[in-house]
Amino acid sequence: MLDRSSPQLTGNPIPDYLRNVYAWAYLTPWLTGLLDRQVVVQTILWGNAQRLIRDVLAAAKSGDRIFQPAAVYGSFSRQLAEQIGRHGRLDIRDIAPLQVALTRQKLAGLFRRLTWHAAMRLTRNEGNLTR
Repeated sequence: MLDRSSPQLTGNPIPDYLRNVYAWAYLTPWLTGLLDRQVVVQTILWGNAQRLIRDVLAAAKSGDRIFQPAAVYGSFSRQLAEQIGRHGRLDIRDIAPLQVALTRQKLAGLFRRLTWHAAMRLTRNEGNLTR
């Protein structure tokens, strides 16, 4: 596994609205362990989470290039990465370092090499995961 540090960011990259309104849900480490469960996602989406995921997976093919504009709780990103396979590209971006770290953990084991590039960006490209 190859890790390379991200360039340092200047200022605070977290927008005020995220810090002021959603910090409890997305920026609080001890709560993420409770919230990052498929049953929670299923509940929030009124029982439709897996149906929505199945719809996305039906449209995604092996080798596809997909942009996911935010990290999400639950198993969506891992299922999508598995669907597009080793020759696909899944680019996941998120402004919250905690969410990037959680996504990195969820995708661990799917790739041969892990490389960190730019802060707050997670990219899977042909077996590589990049932040």
